[in-house]
Amino acid sequence: MAVLNLFLQRYSNVFAENKLLKFGFLILLIATVANSIALYRLVTVQRTVVIPAGVGCEFELTGNSANPVYLKQMARYLLDLRANISAATARVKFNELLNLVPSKHYGPLKEGLMKLADDFEKHHCISQYIVIDEKSPITVMNQKNLSVKATKIRVAGKEIVRTVPVCYRIEYLIQQGRFQLLSIVEQEIGNQNAQ
Repeated sequence: MAVLNLFLQRYSNVFAENKLLKFGFLILLIATVANSIALYRLVTVQRTVVIPAGVGCEFELTGNSANPVYLKQMARYLLDLRANISAATARVKFNELLNLVPSKHYGPLKEGLMKLADDFEKHHCISQYIVIDEKSPITVMNQKNLSVKATKIRVAGKEIVRTVPVCYRIEYLIQQGRFQLLSIVEQEIGNQNAQ
């Protein structure tokens, strides 16, 4: 039984129905493509603005990028976890730092950090902290690298035993609004050996 009865011949009505179905399918196809394009634009243009308490500025994440204020604050946070350590805090801070690392970069970074934690626990009276150089602020090198110049101070007991200028290179990835640490390398300024 034909839905359209515009014509006297049954075949003419079937052809009319087929044309109507083709037209409907074309409209659905155009709507699906338009919806896909709009959704893609929304995901890439969508902004998330976070105003954390006590920081006094807003962080903005857009797609797979972030504003420099957010990146600099994350660099300070990462360096606090990586470089301001003692025998009592090293393992706890390193485990918190490893929560930001994606699985394919986890193994090598964990190995290096746990070796450093073992060294601090073996010599339990040693601690270290860094002072970020405010004359040479945190530098956003490109969309996936940060550079931070600082002074690393190592303390044994109550005495400063070593003060060294260092540069930390932080490689990161922002994926779907989530910050992920890929590597953090310490390099003494004037020395090519990285730790």
